[in-house]
Amino acid sequence: MSEKKEKQFVDPTPKRPEVEEILRRQAEVAVALSGADHSSFSGKVLESVNGPLGAAHWNGDMELNVPRVIDQLNQMYATAGQQHDERTLWFYKDTIDTLLHENSHMLSGPGTEHVAGAQAYQTGSGTALEEGVTEAWTKAHLNEYIERLGVDKIAPGIKEVSIGNAYPQYTPAAQAFATGLGADTGLGQDEVLRRLNGVNAAEKWPMAARMAFEASDLPQRLPAVEHETTRNRIEQAMRAELEPLRGLTGDRKMLALQSELHGLAAVRSGRAEISAMREAGTAGPAAEVATEQAKDVQAPKVDPELQRMMALANGGTTPLQSVSANVVPAGDSAKAAKPAGRPGPEMGRD
Repeated sequence: MSEKKEKQFVDPTPKRPEVEEILRRQAEVAVALSGADHSSFSGKVLESVNGPLGAAHWNGDMELNVPRVIDQLNQMYATAGQQHDERTLWFYKDTIDTLLHENSHMLSGPGTEHVAGAQAYQTGSGTALEEGVTEAWTKAHLNEYIERLGVDKIAPGIKEVSIGNAYPQYTPAAQAFATGLGADTGLGQDEVLRRLNGVNAAEKWPMAARMAFEASDLPQRLPAVEHETTRNRIEQAMRAELEPLRGLTGDRKMLALQSELHGLAAVRSGRAEISAMREAGTAGPAAEVATEQAKDVQAPKVDPELQRMMALANGGTTPLQSVSANVVPAGDSAKAAKPAGRPGPEMGRD
């Protein structure tokens, strides 16, 4: 068994003025794009030569890999406006993706900071929702981030290049969970992801449970003193379904399939808990004037997508929807795509 190499940090490397500027603006642009309250980014960038692509440290510092991020930025601005092949654009886009991903980790709600999520991140469900939401929202809004930074003018064609999902064991679960929660609340998947992405790891699950609770008729059916306990029960029911994701094994397609199933199961568990509490609750005046929408929520929901995925997992022949893999366009094998990395003590993207 080979020994794990100690991460090697280096003194700040030479950067073009444009690179210094993009590193200065990266956090403020992420806040503006996301609508989050603020960023916990300290403004300090640590540079490593053998670490992950990037990492969001709990103290607010950001770690970036020199050859895979800093050097790519220098090269991109050195050839500003020039046409590049797809493979070169892939590396440039992956670099900007790293910036947005790590900045998304540091987005924080009012009166909170990134470090407040450190303990929650150590749990399986905490890691799963944090990394899954961060990656899903980042990929959905990467081209907007590129535009706001002006990178689309520097590297023409960069927005048209597709890059893969760095966390196949987490991202599909977050997407499926946000889709279901978005349908139940009327907010839609993107708004659910945006809200969850804008708070630290300790606040994500409570926020999800609050959205589910407030979209139901439980606030009107139950006395106010029971609301917090009820939200906690919904949270625990949902997060239990994502707890095992950190231990999933298999190839990228199998990881993505299992991940999506867990995300769908989290939605259904939340719905089931709401239904159980509704049946156990005391029917008061508010219950007698329940709207048709509340009645619809009470009805058992048959999720055709979950049925499809279950059939596939059990050996069915329903075709699997395309799962993007983090595949580098053909070229130098030394720069081949990496497998999805494991989260370490600090949030990092290998």
